[in-house]
Amino acid sequence: MKCIKRGTPIKNRTWMGHCLHCGSIFEAFEGELENIETDPIDHAKMAKSKCEICEQEFWLFPKKIK
Repeated sequence: MKCIKRGTPIKNRTWMGHCLHCGSIFEAFEGELENIETDPIDHAKMAKSKCEICEQEFWLFPKKIK
């Protein structure tokens, strides 16, 4: 068997989010995130995290692959 295009392991997928309170932008690997949820309406994945700067909660979403 030959791999035509190499994918990304689930734990290494990149997620991004920004804090609406202070404007900080964060990036994380899926393996770092806890409590990943799925929206029951549109089945989008999201993870809640706490901002390291202002300590408010914000959402991270999987980064779109081009």
